[in-house]
Amino acid sequence: MSVTMKLLIFALLNIAALVFLTNRLMLRGNDFSGALRLAWDLIVGQPQAPLNFEIYSSFIWVPILHKSWWLMLISYGISWFISEDLWLSCGIAFLVIIHIVWYLYASLSVKTKYDRILHFTLDWGMIFQEIDAGSFLIQKSLAELDLRKKNILVLAIERNHQLNPFPKGMEIIEAGDRIVMFGDLSAYRAAFGD
Repeated sequence: MSVTMKLLIFALLNIAALVFLTNRLMLRGNDFSGALRLAWDLIVGQPQAPLNFEIYSSFIWVPILHKSWWLMLISYGISWFISEDLWLSCGIAFLVIIHIVWYLYASLSVKTKYDRILHFTLDWGMIFQEIDAGSFLIQKSLAELDLRKKNILVLAIERNHQLNPFPKGMEIIEAGDRIVMFGDLSAYRAAFGD
């Protein structure tokens, strides 16, 4: 088997692992661009970042993927200098395009909104939700929504740059409110349609 074929197989395995990681991150409550951003940080960046500890400890194979990804890039770079194979040049161009598209999509599609989830465990975490004008929550009180029975606790509501910590049940949700919640992430996704 030629060196170019081995490098191609190595690249395809790494890309398959990237797709698997992105899918797993999406299953944990991230949107596609958020999963790509996190995958970029874990694979290309520094996987030991403290904010990624829970994900890093759940996916114990991520450090291996991080090292494997960089080994693949270095292998392609060295092979490019010592070989004149056209297919190797095409493989390098393909990897460059993947990295550019991956980085641009992950960084340019950053949500300008407040929405994000901070995982504490696989099923529980902090939820930061900005309420859109078309949300079903508009003009409903916390008592009406009865989120506590769904294992979701509203910790604070920010409205017009004023923070209302530990809101009471009679608090009415309005468009543009930023809500901080703690709770069961699967119940949150079921209730909020995420």
